[in-house]
Amino acid sequence: MRAVAGLEQSRSAEDTARVFRAAVRWMDAEDPDFVRALWAVAADACERIRPEGADALRVDMLEDAKMSFLDRMGEWPAQWQREGFERGIEQGIEQQRDMVRHQSAVRFGDAAAARVATLLVDADADGLATAAEWVVRCETGDELIRRLEALPVGES
Repeated sequence: MRAVAGLEQSRSAEDTARVFRAAVRWMDAEDPDFVRALWAVAADACERIRPEGADALRVDMLEDAKMSFLDRMGEWPAQWQREGFERGIEQGIEQQRDMVRHQSAVRFGDAAAARVATLLVDADADGLATAAEWVVRCETGDELIRRLEALPVGES
């Protein structure tokens, strides 16, 4: 029962793997109904914490699945880290885009800033850095817009 409670309360891959490792000794129990129930609880715990897009854990044969179960769960923290890193980059670029739009509004007015925002919708980090520099160096909003319109695709 301790293993079942631990699996039901697990909220991370590390937690679930730790409880699962401790519960493995009961996987060889004589009572096949108990073993099936423990696997069901373990599968439910994993489904709760499974990263979006990760393959669901499938258990066809209990003996063969013990290590693959733990191996698969071991991959999830790395996937979460990658996804978090990618989200962080996206958020950073969005914040940089907002900053350039705000600087354009302060320096050249709302109309120029609206056009700058449109031109920078698909800008990468390098294009946004270039745009931020041009906000400081350009004399007019029209000059800034002309320069942004001339940026190659992918930079603006």
